This record gives sequence, C-alpha cells and structure tokens, in this order.
Amino acid sequence: MTREQLKQELKPLHWSRRKIGDREDIYAHSGIQCSWYSIYELDGMYAVAIEDFDRSGSVCIAVDIETVEEAKAIAWEDHVDYMLQQFK
Repeated sequence: MTREQLKQELKPLHWSRRKIGDREDIYAHSGIQCSWYSIYELDGMYAVAIEDFDRSGSVCIAVDIETVEEAKAIAWEDHVDYMLQQFK
C-alpha cells in the first residue's frame, strides 16, 4: 500500500480540547497506536507530543509550530508514518 492510498483509507484524527491547570491542550486519540496526540502552546508557539494511552509518558515530536492547523498536520503525518510502518 502506498502512502497516498493509506492516507485515503485512514480515518482522520478527531480533535478535542481539555483544560489542564492553566493551559488548554488540544488532543486526539491515535486509534490503533494506543496513544494520544497533544497540541499545546509553548512560549507563544505550538508543540506536538505523543502520549501513552494512560498519559504516563510523553514524547515531543515537534516544536516552534506557528499555528494549530500546522500542528494538526504534523500529528497526522506522524500517524500516517506509524501506520505505514505496520505494512512493512
């Protein structure tokens, strides 16, 4: 399966918002990966992290992102990359 075919077949990430302390995160469950993508504001820019399903651990995958839409696109591409690896 090609990357483009996979992108057509995958369901889009469903984004929600949650308030944690003084910050508001935007998050989406990745589905099959048993993890969450989180977008949060960091020094006036945005960052994308992937968190364990129980939110016990987190890895930042991108920082210094100008818009939420760009951050969502980065999370989507990471999700597609992960799923593509499952077919190899």
